Amino acid sequence: MISSGFTALVFAAVLFAIGLWGRRNADKLVLSGISPRAQRTKKRSIRRGAVGCQLGAAVFSGLAVMEFVIWFTRR
Repeated sequence: MISSGFTALVFAAVLFAIGLWGRRNADKLVLSGISPRAQRTKKRSIRRGAVGCQLGAAVFSGLAVMEFVIWFTRR
């Protein structure tokens, strides 16, 4: 169905936005009361999670494109 393609696009947009926000704000999201080494570790972890969200967005975008291609070729 075409609605599943749009749903995948919505998921892709949300995941990409969360990933972008996480990468940009990793420094602000880490507590300042922990040691510098722990802060660096947390920042790296947050950025890895943000990249994971963006990769998930790419997967959902690919699924949406495949859904639209299948839908338009069967018409």
